[in-house]
Amino acid sequence: METYWRAVLESLHDEIIIVGRDMRLKWANKAVRERWDEGRNGPVAGLPCHVVNHGGKPCAASECPCPVREVLSSGRAATALHVHPAGDGTKRYVEIVASPLQCGNGPVEEVVEVMHDVTAQQRAQQSLRRRNEELSAMYRVTLAVGSSLDLDEVLQMALQTVVEVTHMDAGAIYLRQENDALMLRAYLNLSAETTRTARILRLNESACGQVSARGWPLITHGDEEADRPLWEPLRRSGLRTLIHIPLKANR
Repeated sequence: METYWRAVLESLHDEIIIVGRDMRLKWANKAVRERWDEGRNGPVAGLPCHVVNHGGKPCAASECPCPVREVLSSGRAATALHVHPAGDGTKRYVEIVASPLQCGNGPVEEVVEVMHDVTAQQRAQQSLRRRNEELSAMYRVTLAVGSSLDLDEVLQMALQTVVEVTHMDAGAIYLRQENDALMLRAYLNLSAETTRTARILRLNESACGQVSARGWPLITHGDEEADRPLWEPLRRSGLRTLIHIPLKANR
């Protein structure tokens, strides 16, 4: 019967480990051993749990509370969602269910962890949340356009929405004038020094001018912009990277 149940555990796609009170693995099923690559890295049994699952870094209690320690402390099952490093350098989300192993009413000596990869579900949820944010942003911009005839008010609302959705630190909108100058019409989280310096730009004075003239996006960093007068106040404001995107009016 023991052989049968061992075969069942070995055949599962989910990863299963048994962890002792010393936080070292006592046993691991085939899914764990294959991920660890025992042929190259040696036996997984006896290794600290964090070496096998967290790339050698112990769990940080604030970021990923350890369900094994919780089970050893409380004697009851515990669950957690962890982010584990994958072999290709990416991250994978793992749903963990930890259960106590004990003989009768004695203390918990070992903990069984069942780890289920939920990366696809988590990414789908993140994508859905991002899409909802984008739709909400579009709705707010639409409301602003429909409720105001003041262009500056509409631009400010649009900029604020874009900064929120993209999680940027600051932003600005320039409009191209008939004399080919760029005029600052909306801004968010920029210092007074920056807005004074950058109130009006010529096409050849900054990356904004390049983007306006050429019509495609551009990303610049502090070193690339060091020779431009605009960059010093931006640097003092703590900005290190700028993303410039052209706005094109439909005619």
